[in-house]
Amino acid sequence: MKSKKAQAWGFDMIVGTGIFILGITAFFLYTVNYPTGEQEKLDDLIYEGNIIGSNLLSEGFPADWTVSTVSKIGLLSDKIINQSKLEEFNTLASSEYGRTKAIFGIKYNYFINFSEPIQISGSNIEGIGLTSENKNNNIKVSRVSIYQNKPITIDIQIWD
Repeated sequence: MKSKKAQAWGFDMIVGTGIFILGITAFFLYTVNYPTGEQEKLDDLIYEGNIIGSNLLSEGFPADWTVSTVSKIGLLSDKIINQSKLEEFNTLASSEYGRTKAIFGIKYNYFINFSEPIQISGSNIEGIGLTSENKNNNIKVSRVSIYQNKPITIDIQIWD
């Protein structure tokens, strides 16, 4: 009498090998198409831009902060941009840019500009923060607020 055990075992081996090859192929296709570190960096930049935007559109801490007392930078008082806080922020960013990054809790560079001219000490300023011509991975996050009884757009540029 002939036994068919070897044939059944051979069929199981072919099915198992096919499933294994299919799994390996799916793994390699996934790793080839997986987003690189650039997507993670872009996500980090967007996250940090949102952190700055959220902080700026708050009152900050303490509510009447100055350059020497600030622990959270915020520009608003009664839901509009406070001129003295804006001037304090400009002074702080001009003299201690690294400290502002630490207060915001960010690692990337930033520059904040406004859709309307901003008056600081009697002169119009272009923006607040670090300016650079050689920006890599530059993103922009925009927020809207009120400055001198007019709506204003705050553009926050973040780059590495």
